[in-house]
Amino acid sequence: MADSPLPRRRRKSRPTIADVAHAARVSQASVSRFINQPQSVSEAMAERITRALSQTGFRARRARVPAGAPSPLGVPRLVAVLTLGAWSARTMMGMPVFPWLFAGIQRAIDHGHGTLVYCHYDGNGPIPDLLADRSIDGLLVLGRLPQMPAALRTVLLDRPSVWMMREHSDPGCSIDRVFYDNALVGRFAADYLLGLGLRRLAFVNDSPEHTAFVQRRDCFLTAVHEGGGSAQAFEVGNPGVHDLTQALQAAIGAAAPCTGIFLPSDNQLHLAAQILDRLGAAPERSLRLIGCNNDASLLARLSPRPATIDLHLDLIGERAVHQLLTRISDPDSPVMQLFVTPSVVPAGR
Repeated sequence: MADSPLPRRRRKSRPTIADVAHAARVSQASVSRFINQPQSVSEAMAERITRALSQTGFRARRARVPAGAPSPLGVPRLVAVLTLGAWSARTMMGMPVFPWLFAGIQRAIDHGHGTLVYCHYDGNGPIPDLLADRSIDGLLVLGRLPQMPAALRTVLLDRPSVWMMREHSDPGCSIDRVFYDNALVGRFAADYLLGLGLRRLAFVNDSPEHTAFVQRRDCFLTAVHEGGGSAQAFEVGNPGVHDLTQALQAAIGAAAPCTGIFLPSDNQLHLAAQILDRLGAAPERSLRLIGCNNDASLLARLSPRPATIDLHLDLIGERAVHQLLTRISDPDSPVMQLFVTPSVVPAGR
């Protein structure tokens, strides 16, 4: 896992609420009210104060943990998981890998004798009342919004917060992040297939607009060529049996048929293995496969079981909690961007 501090601007003196109020042309009481209860001011005032907060670099003071106090993981805390946009609890619970993320979060929270609460905001209307609750010590954020409301951005800057996974609404890198290293996924898939002695490889994908899959494709193709092999991408526009079948037929029916295929998710891997079996391609015998997510519920249905890449979502959850507690204890330390390294799970019987 690679940890890298993101750059922060140095200031000669710490900005005050008075500085923010002057920049926003409002009273200090309005700024204080906005910081403590963002929905208590009008949207127009919230936007002015948010711009002033950004201009001045103001961050609300928070109590530090005194020297000799227990480590952050030993301090009971009230932590909220905030999901944004399409990433609702119902959506994520329908994806077999996401329970691992929450298992890691809960394990770390339990280790610190803390309490975990949950809220969702789809971007419409006022932000949830829970976010204005000053008893919340910190936020773990998942998902993104096309436009970040001023009130929500102020909450995330004022409270210790950590963004998890890949999607985010923080282009300025002002909030800690714990992500999986997506750039390594494609490279690891290429290294695995090349390591089996295969040289004619393919990337097959039925969701070409998925941004994570685009990066996996590009890194896979580059790594294959750097490793002395040849690779081609076969991508279709719509998820499902029909289009994926067409892509697979093109991959194995070429003049020089591929001998190894990388599919960017285990959902696609599971479906592709069944399609290839019907096409007589003998997956994991004459044609080797590798997917991503280490989705045991899907892989267990395949025999022989293909290889996959484990993103270690449970470790992302644990590391996000640890970073959040560190931020609570030391709010002025450099903003951090942490990457959890994936790993290959070889094919099995």
